[in-house]
Amino acid sequence: MAQVVTVFGAGASHGSQLAGGPPLGCDLLQKLAAFEPVQWEWIAREYSDAFREDFEQGFAKVAESEPTRVTDLQKSMARYFHAFRPTPDNLYCELARRIARCAPGWPGALVTLNYEIMLQSALLGAGLICDYADGGRDIKLCVPHGSCYLFCDDVRMNPAVRLHWRVQIDGPRIVALADPNKFARRIKGDAVPPVMSYYMEGKHTPSGASFIAQQRARCKQLLANAEAVVVVGVALRRDDKHIWDPLAETNATVVYCSGERAGKSFQEWAREARKERDSIDLKGYFADRFADILGYLRLDGD
Repeated sequence: MAQVVTVFGAGASHGSQLAGGPPLGCDLLQKLAAFEPVQWEWIAREYSDAFREDFEQGFAKVAESEPTRVTDLQKSMARYFHAFRPTPDNLYCELARRIARCAPGWPGALVTLNYEIMLQSALLGAGLICDYADGGRDIKLCVPHGSCYLFCDDVRMNPAVRLHWRVQIDGPRIVALADPNKFARRIKGDAVPPVMSYYMEGKHTPSGASFIAQQRARCKQLLANAEAVVVVGVALRRDDKHIWDPLAETNATVVYCSGERAGKSFQEWAREARKERDSIDLKGYFADRFADILGYLRLDGD
């Protein structure tokens, strides 16, 4: 079992490089509207009030009002996120290089809550094979919210079909399509969106439900058995119980890194939810505290 676990959120990917990284949730609607205006400009116009405070609340409002349009928005969001790749100086790349020097002996696992594949690309670039099911490959990787490049390989539908957002489609085999051309062909020719939870409360998953359930159970187990858990760039959302309940229950030292404002919310949560268990706020962002994070992950050697 992994002894150290890192949980990455949107703030980690956003702060992993100086420019060209994916946006935070507060800026996502604006970026999506610029990326595919036909899909998102009417959303930004008609539902601006709902999105102003919180993307998840806004997306839930759209799902309630436009239940058969949401899967098209999900596919558009996947296209947007799939285009992001790490630059050579990206912090994920440095992390991956250090893991590669230790592999297969590094006693760790990585959990990413992000839809983009910045972390996955960095790991592959370092020659590491990602293992989603403890199959003995180089690096344990867990995706409790899925990812833009994962698809149910054996389930497809005519792209003209419009699915209700509450529909769940499953398939026995999940395939990862990192190649831009293969990804584009699949998402254009299929009504079924990628294996990716909706970016709203509850994180309902329209495809690959069994895979996501397995990933969430695996995440819970990894956190329960860890000696240290480093949480980077993850906003505190108490409704994401599949993440924050295991973090509350683990006896591991939980180290939090997401800036001063988020850190205050974490400290308040930790006093309430973790009581006597060790919780540490690094009071900085990913780039600021990268050296400290490497130390907790036992990757600080030359």
